[in-house]
Amino acid sequence: MNGVNINLYLLLENLLFLTVATSWIGILSRVWKHPKPYTLPLPFPWWHKW
Repeated sequence: MNGVNINLYLLLENLLFLTVATSWIGILSRVWKHPKPYTLPLPFPWWHKW
């Protein structure tokens, strides 16, 4: 491999990473808009009486 091939390989690798990272952030931002509310679990079941 000469210098041109290495630079081309690095450019393609960086572009691939950029597209994957950007699409992942886009997917997460769409999912993050409509999450279900999370409630903490109760310390005891509802049927437990003191």
